[in-house]
Amino acid sequence: MLSVRACEVDVKTAFLHADLDEELYVCVPTNLQGGGGTFTLCKTIYGLKQVSRARYKHLKVIMEGMGFHQLTADPGVYLKDAGTDQMAVVVTWVDDIVIASKQLHLVEEVEHSLEKDMQIKKQGGLKFCIQA
Repeated sequence: MLSVRACEVDVKTAFLHADLDEELYVCVPTNLQGGGGTFTLCKTIYGLKQVSRARYKHLKVIMEGMGFHQLTADPGVYLKDAGTDQMAVVVTWVDDIVIASKQLHLVEEVEHSLEKDMQIKKQGGLKFCIQA
């Protein structure tokens, strides 16, 4: 059996980090202070149709910047292979991320790199895992 270190990370406000690829405008209700105007959105907000795609693109850029490549079979799984004992796997699902590797320092490196680009909450070791 493999000895793998795995930890779970939760992305705080996961859908609020990504830039938009298109111009979107929002009208502020008149009953709010400063309301009645129209503003251009620069970042994604909850409720937009574009938010999931923008978040996906944002995370992909971050992961590729860390040297990971996305699996063709499952776009939510990223792999970094730098030798037999230097492999790291990152599995993403909406705002949850699982980082696994034989080497604890690789897991910690990924956590620190993610912290640079988004607000995360470290959940510690993986509590549940469905084994196939």
